Amino acid sequence: MNILESIRFAFSAIWANRMRSVLTMLGIVIGVFAVITLMSIGDGVQSEFSSAVDSFGGNVAIVTAGDIDGGTMDPTSMMSLSSLTMEDNDAIQAIDSVKAASPLMIVPGSIAPPVGDPYIPLMVATNDKMAEIIDMNVLEGRAISQQDLDDKSRVILVGRDVAKVDFEGSPIGQTVTVLETEFEVIGILETEIEFLGGGSEEDDSFLSGQMPNLHEAYVIPITTAKDVLNALNIFRINVEFETTEVVEQGVEEVEALMLERHKGVKDFSVLTTDDMLDLFNQFFDILTSAVVGIAAISLLVGGIGIMNIMLVSVTERTREIGIRKALGATNSRILTQFLIESGVLSFLGGFLGVGLSYLATKLITQLYDIPTLITIEALGLAFGVSVFVGIVFGIMPASKAARKNPIEALRYE
Repeated sequence: MNILESIRFAFSAIWANRMRSVLTMLGIVIGVFAVITLMSIGDGVQSEFSSAVDSFGGNVAIVTAGDIDGGTMDPTSMMSLSSLTMEDNDAIQAIDSVKAASPLMIVPGSIAPPVGDPYIPLMVATNDKMAEIIDMNVLEGRAISQQDLDDKSRVILVGRDVAKVDFEGSPIGQTVTVLETEFEVIGILETEIEFLGGGSEEDDSFLSGQMPNLHEAYVIPITTAKDVLNALNIFRINVEFETTEVVEQGVEEVEALMLERHKGVKDFSVLTTDDMLDLFNQFFDILTSAVVGIAAISLLVGGIGIMNIMLVSVTERTREIGIRKALGATNSRILTQFLIESGVLSFLGGFLGVGLSYLATKLITQLYDIPTLITIEALGLAFGVSVFVGIVFGIMPASKAARKNPIEALRYE
């Protein structure tokens, strides 16, 4: 019996016990489904984040609260408020290699739009340099100007998505109430950075290098936020250097300046785009490994299930084994036949798991707007591991079948 005949025979044996085979494959199906789905979410998020960071350009860095040393965050630094100030931003702007510096502040509080009930939005405060650093486009109206900063004007920009939901018609010229203070809408924002995280003053998820999602945000002048709304906590300063060639030197100058201004206390970090990617990828690799490891337990359970069913199958087919040996089948052929059956069983389980994960990732992307990406590597890993599990756990039943005495097997009832 050649390999193709063995595979055909294996499918026939599985089909003859369809319900039992499906239940046996369930552990493999769940394991592969969990592994592929979790890896696709991780790969999708990493891909989107990499694209977002790349859009900043190679000459951009951020100064963020908290000391990141060797790619790890000191937990104590995350529990305190940021020590960054507007004076820090102005001092960085004065460095020769720095083209632009822009502080970013999260403004807490509710907002009352013209349409709908008051709610707590993502509201940020910054200066007129932000648009230059992150390619922030104004679809309609105008951006924050130096005059707005000097006058502490009560003006506000809205993201393109906010403009559609919170206003009727064009929002330009309409007013919104922020903490009982009226602000006039002067522009609608759009940015090329599609994957951007949320957060709060107490949430340091921004330390990964993500920007607020300006499509869904309100933006006000930072001087107005400090004067009218008493917002004080700058959690990040975005820095654009003159060229990519001076980034390394510029980062050293910024670090030296900040250490001097903070009296030698390293309560900040200066991260380039490469640093952001390394930090994020390191974090996500650890997280992905952990969740995939947990999901792999289902594959172990599935392998044990396959071994149990194959042992039952060997017992049920003892007489068949005896007949085949009497007709000249060698121990190696019997061993190969049962290994192929267990491998086919686990392969089918892996195939069903991949199909379910494909549907699940599509639903996750559509319903929750979470990016997913099923890679060839993930598919290869899932199929490879599922078949490997089937063969490994099929060795003992196959060996038992191969070692059977043909005379005793023929007598088996």
